[in-house]
Amino acid sequence: MNSLPISVVINTKNEENNIERVLKSVSQWIDEIIICDMHSTDKTIEIAKSYNCVITYYDDIGYVEPARKFAIEAATNEWILLLDADEVVDSRLREWIKSTFQAPDELDFDGVELPWIQYMSGKKIEYSDFGNQRHMRLFRKSKFKFSDMIHSRRQAIGDVKIITLSKEQVGLVHFNCASFRHFLSKINHYAYVEAQDVVEEKGQYTLTVSKGIIAFVRSFVKTFIKLKGYKDGIHGLHISLCMGLYSFLVRSYANEIYHRGNEKLIYKLYDEEAEKLTSKK
Repeated sequence: MNSLPISVVINTKNEENNIERVLKSVSQWIDEIIICDMHSTDKTIEIAKSYNCVITYYDDIGYVEPARKFAIEAATNEWILLLDADEVVDSRLREWIKSTFQAPDELDFDGVELPWIQYMSGKKIEYSDFGNQRHMRLFRKSKFKFSDMIHSRRQAIGDVKIITLSKEQVGLVHFNCASFRHFLSKINHYAYVEAQDVVEEKGQYTLTVSKGIIAFVRSFVKTFIKLKGYKDGIHGLHISLCMGLYSFLVRSYANEIYHRGNEKLIYKLYDEEAEKLTSKK
């Protein structure tokens, strides 16, 4: 089978439970697979090497965007297929790419928005925002630039043409968190990282009780009602509550960081308070 002149870029950190699925879905028809690893301690790299991937490393800073930018720049092909370790290219998307990219230099578009087919806690999610997402994961390297900021979107360089495919045509399957415990842990982590960016960007931040409640309710209502999360049943309710919590946590952590400092500073404050409290006669 001829390999297409496309570089697959996958960022990893302890993905031994996921990585083989995605590699199986692309390894037989893609020219180059780049694994950019944040120093995994499990079998992620061992599995990747068995698929002849190009292995690069990036410091584990807690979120993927800088490592993703680094990996894209390391790719040798003009066309990039950007994947996560918990994703899979389904047979329809594979056949669409193979038939479309026989002459990639002659294509009249620069990027492709791909629909996500989303699973969460073992169930396919049709709504709740997650079931309606599309992401530009197939693109010309020279036409877009990427930021180091968490959850940042790519920026076009000059005029670009982006086409959008539907779920009826293709599928980029996302096997998201295996449990809601995992999902809650993930959003808690990302909320803190995003809060740090908020404080750095704004220079200051203050949250009131009413603003915190409003942020939670708005995000919950958007996910559960506007984006029809209720149609996903209990899974939709859980996702909607988690997204409301995420909105609140970003603001709460930003308020804490600005007014109290990071955890290191808080521990220093505790040391000072303990010293005063225990030295009194």
